[in-house]
Amino acid sequence: MKKEDNANLPVPSFTKLQNIGLTAEDFDIKNENLRSRILIEDLKIYAYHGVLPEEKTIGTYYLVNAEIHADLWKAAQSDHLEDTINYAEINDIIHREMEIPSLLLERVIGRIIQKLEEKFPQITYIKIKLTKTNPPMQGEMKGVSVELEKAL
Repeated sequence: MKKEDNANLPVPSFTKLQNIGLTAEDFDIKNENLRSRILIEDLKIYAYHGVLPEEKTIGTYYLVNAEIHADLWKAAQSDHLEDTINYAEINDIIHREMEIPSLLLERVIGRIIQKLEEKFPQITYIKIKLTKTNPPMQGEMKGVSVELEKAL
């Protein structure tokens, strides 16, 4: 095979490169093929957040969406839980912070982000969206959402 024939061959995948002993550290962090994230989608939790008295006593369902970026490639190679961010622990943190009544959804999200940063210093980016279903407002709607994101 001539050298010019190699020009049309596909670039080896990261998994194939791992098989010869290469890891994420061997590559430029800007390489788009090395992105990794954990997504928690529409986690439904009953809680008591809001300014109005009925929100504090009756409560409602909330949906939590989280996007967390970190280097998960070591776990992709090792298959060991200690090499990743345990999403069950993320879930526990979200539930604990949702149990604490707050006037503002922004405050709840801020606490969640703070606790995640403290527990998992390897996180490089966090985005949390908190949706209050059935808010006490005029008009029919799926909910009202607040979203905060932070690059670390």
